Amino acid sequence: MTMQSALSGSLAIYPGCVPAISGQRPMLAERILSGKPAGFALRLLPQLYALCGEAHRLCATLAVNAALGLSDSASGEHAERLADETAREHIRRIWLDWPIRLSSSSAVMAAGFGLSELARCALLKPAGTRDEAAGHWVEECMLGTTVGNWLAGWQDDPGGWLDAWSRRSDVWPARLLARCREHAQLTGAARPLAVHADPVALRELAREIEASASFASEPVWNHVACETGCWTRLGTNVRGIVFDTAWLRLGARIAELAGLMVMPRDPARSAEALQCGALRIEPGQALGWCEMARGLLLHWVRVRETQHGPVIDGYRIVAPTEWNFHPRGALARTLEGLGPVEGAVDRQRIGALVAAYDPCVAYTVEYAHDVRQVCDA
Repeated sequence: MTMQSALSGSLAIYPGCVPAISGQRPMLAERILSGKPAGFALRLLPQLYALCGEAHRLCATLAVNAALGLSDSASGEHAERLADETAREHIRRIWLDWPIRLSSSSAVMAAGFGLSELARCALLKPAGTRDEAAGHWVEECMLGTTVGNWLAGWQDDPGGWLDAWSRRSDVWPARLLARCREHAQLTGAARPLAVHADPVALRELAREIEASASFASEPVWNHVACETGCWTRLGTNVRGIVFDTAWLRLGARIAELAGLMVMPRDPARSAEALQCGALRIEPGQALGWCEMARGLLLHWVRVRETQHGPVIDGYRIVAPTEWNFHPRGALARTLEGLGPVEGAVDRQRIGALVAAYDPCVAYTVEYAHDVRQVCDA
């Protein structure tokens, strides 16, 4: 078993059962990094968490630097790489996962998953960034209209705009959403995880992470299993909307990708940029955080001085998947409320839910009569 596979873990989903979600990934960061030079985390973690390596690099940099009494803010280059990676991850999930999770139609599956369009995406080229070519691709292949027009409709009425757009547009994501529109309306809302808006709350959260080695596996805040995603950003443009369906959460991913295309090249200058930062809890201990593709990522670190320099004395990572796929979270409660899952429609409903929350690990769904579907993250 490789180090990457050992860290990845898996989830099992049991619709209609209590609990409806079980399994977790091994929390090995502390074991691997303990006693290593403080800078080792910055090099190792992006390799171990390949799906979102830049987010982990940024979080590790912020946390370690803050613990050492250095800068607790991201450079423009760091923030820009985070935004580029987030845009790429949204595109990959929409093009590679949504056809499988949102549609059971063999005709759609046989259509090539829109791969001809994906092959032209400048963001996915080596060293691809959010340049003019990437923006044109998003407008042509993802939105079927200008970024400004799409975002104006979304910000005015997210649900209504998504419905109208998916009915009339012929771009690949709209076609996929049109096929799952009726199956993506299961409701289930949880408290949005916005702890990073308040330094006092962040300090309390850091203390809880430090006090419990199991916190990262099943995190709660104020005794609640919160949810996190691109619909819980601090800088969101949509106010007063409760993102309580898979439909709206799926739309939020497209909305964020569109927004990333018009973000200034230095995202740190924009109030709507992906937020990140760090808080020094005490000398040698800090919490770093950043908003990334799947939600809020947190890195807690403690370092100690030695004759050879600072070394890591504790390291814990709390990732979005652990919040969203918590056995007492909103997704789990929604799944528990389902009856026996037998047909294609029920499977599409579950597929839409899982696609909306988007686990970063492989998962299995245990259906009635022990029918198993295996999906890779």
